[in-house]
Amino acid sequence: MHLQRTVVPFLLLLLPLTAVLAVIAAHRQAKLQKKEPLSPPAVRVSFGTDSWPMFRGNPQLTGTASGELPEHLTLAWKFKTNGPVKSTPIAADGKVYITSTDQKLYAVDLKTGSLLWSRELGEMEASALWTKSALYVGTTTGWFYALNPADGAVLWKYETKGKIAGSANFLNGCIFFGSYDGTLHALSPDGKVLWTFQTESYLNGTPAAVPSAVIAGGCDANLYLIHPDDPRQVRRIDTGSYIPSSPAVYENLAYIGNFEGQLFCVDTQTAQIVWTSSHSDDAFFAAPAVNEQYLVVGSQKNKVLCLDRKTGGLLWTFRTEDAVNSSPVICGTKVLFGSDDGFFRMLSLTDGKELWSANLARPIASSPAVVSNLVLIGCDDGFVYAWKQPD
Repeated sequence: MHLQRTVVPFLLLLLPLTAVLAVIAAHRQAKLQKKEPLSPPAVRVSFGTDSWPMFRGNPQLTGTASGELPEHLTLAWKFKTNGPVKSTPIAADGKVYITSTDQKLYAVDLKTGSLLWSRELGEMEASALWTKSALYVGTTTGWFYALNPADGAVLWKYETKGKIAGSANFLNGCIFFGSYDGTLHALSPDGKVLWTFQTESYLNGTPAAVPSAVIAGGCDANLYLIHPDDPRQVRRIDTGSYIPSSPAVYENLAYIGNFEGQLFCVDTQTAQIVWTSSHSDDAFFAAPAVNEQYLVVGSQKNKVLCLDRKTGGLLWTFRTEDAVNSSPVICGTKVLFGSDDGFFRMLSLTDGKELWSANLARPIASSPAVVSNLVLIGCDDGFVYAWKQPD
């Protein structure tokens, strides 16, 4: 009887608790059976055209690519050379052409990164130039080569009297390039000398080319605007300090930086300076990227700067851990560049915020190329990396 009096109240207390637990269990079961909404699939984007045939992508050296980059990139493939890759890989006709300080020019498959052929020419820091008829490239020993893009066979070669550090440009059937002999060389596609123009010091960068002028910066501090058909028609602008970088031309305006941290906007029609933007704690070796609204350039003083293209006003600054010798590329609303701190980065073009990065652990002097939904860049570790949108 005593046991019955104890158990009955306990059971009465247990019944409500059991009911509550049953309700909770039923709710959980219903939640499990209910189909959870799927995350929306990643939006596929398209970026780049089917070729990036030269340093900076086009004769104006704007460093811009069509389309819109994804928010993140993932590695598609990488190709190993035996020396640091300082140059921009170029791409055309389904091939990537890579110059390396290991003295070889490589052709690899754009989709897979597999080797197609290689040719030993001498140490190369400059990117190759692709045209339908030939590949053109200079070496640090002063030789300039034309090769067959199909198999790398040498078509002809031309000797200068100094290192060729900058890439060649091509416009209206004429090949332009500078050398440490202080000369701007203009050759025909079959290697004939059309004209030469002598400056007062090294020519380190790549000349920009537009119908009215070949535009080159010299280590004599001058920016030269030379008529493509007649080098006697030349205008020069003294920037006050030597120019190791390459200009970029948008519409009729040329943009160039010098070693004392000055950026210049010059009207190519009148040879007048439109604006100057001074950054006394900077030095510019990298070429600027420019589109309708923005000018983006890397600095030796561990920065990337973005300016208003029309006024030269500073819009934002992004700080790195080492020098930025990699020339940035603008693609849609984003900026790509490498740095000597080993990071390959993607920034927002509007505010300079970092969106994505990859640590390659060695300095990156190479500039990006954007082609056929791939981003290509070389590194001092000897690799060329190809990045794609994540699957």
